[in-house]
Amino acid sequence: MKENCEVIQDLLPNYIEKLTSEKTNEYIENHIKECTECAEMLKNMRSEIKSEPKNANKKEINYLKKYNRRLKGLAVIILLIAVIYVVIIGNKMLILNKITSKAQESMQNNNYYIRAVSFSGTTMRIDETYKKGEKQITKVKIYESEYAEQSVEYIYYINGNKVTYYIQNNNAKIEKVGEGIRNEDGAQNLPLQEAKTLYTYNENIWLFLKNAIMSSVSTVKCNGKECYYFLNLENTGMVKSEMSTEIYFDKETGLPIRVIGGTEENSDGIWDSVIDFKYEFNTVTDSDVEEPVVNM
Repeated sequence: MKENCEVIQDLLPNYIEKLTSEKTNEYIENHIKECTECAEMLKNMRSEIKSEPKNANKKEINYLKKYNRRLKGLAVIILLIAVIYVVIIGNKMLILNKITSKAQESMQNNNYYIRAVSFSGTTMRIDETYKKGEKQITKVKIYESEYAEQSVEYIYYINGNKVTYYIQNNNAKIEKVGEGIRNEDGAQNLPLQEAKTLYTYNENIWLFLKNAIMSSVSTVKCNGKECYYFLNLENTGMVKSEMSTEIYFDKETGLPIRVIGGTEENSDGIWDSVIDFKYEFNTVTDSDVEEPVVNM
């Protein structure tokens, strides 16, 4: 009988799966009626087979729950990053708007002194402007390291719409070289506006958004002034650079204090131009804007 039990127990898995023949089924069933051990084994096998799908489903459900929790966690992280990114961009846009507003206020002033010193390669240029009401004097001096002794100062005297041009040589002799009508586009005629619009970083909404995204900003001191330091501001003005301009904006006036950018290449190598600005408001007197006296 023991041998019969071993044969029956070997056949039970196929019997449960209905893979055995009718005669084999009859043989198994007859044996089970008389053998409690094989009958119990058959019952246990059927019970295990029924519970397996439930356990499998349970494992699958647990896996899906874990997967969903991970997805939710990842979504939260992505959302936080997006919020932080939007806040950073929004902050830069607010600062750029603040600078623009301050600069517009500064440009309403009709009494000011501006000094701009620019360096590029072996060349240094100094622009000084005194403006009071309708009168203005702009002086431009260019220094070349090779020809320092031959430097000449160009003087533009403006009274209303009339412009008179002078030259002052190294011997301090002033000569009148011509006159004309004021050109609103000339840097010597609108220096305060030129100092601002030289770096047009928000000319349109797309450039404004691009600058907010691509640039970085921090608060620093420059030339004794509290400034916003912007790196990688793209501009459409005279100073051109491939997203490498550094600009220090005076928090008080919104005007640039220092600009680094506009790479140039010549026989002496590659140079980055640097411009330092100085502003004074309501300090210009009548004597500062007197027309130059020609030396005879």
